[in-house]
Amino acid sequence: MLCCVAYIAEPVDVVQPTCIAALNLNYPGSRLMVHVLDDGNSSAMRDMVQQLQFQARLVHCNSSWIFRDRERS
Repeated sequence: MLCCVAYIAEPVDVVQPTCIAALNLNYPGSRLMVHVLDDGNSSAMRDMVQQLQFQARLVHCNSSWIFRDRERS
């Protein structure tokens, strides 16, 4: 199962609960992939995702942070 959490300029405190909910789905962690799609290449979002990735590894869930490089767009 693939879950994508996309945001456009929302603050971390708005996006984080959605990410946590996706990681806590009642689904086998080894078959769940959660992507955070960051349109703004935000360092705060990157930091939040890195924290969640550590927690996700504890429950064997895959997660990633995907950002758009605005200089290449």
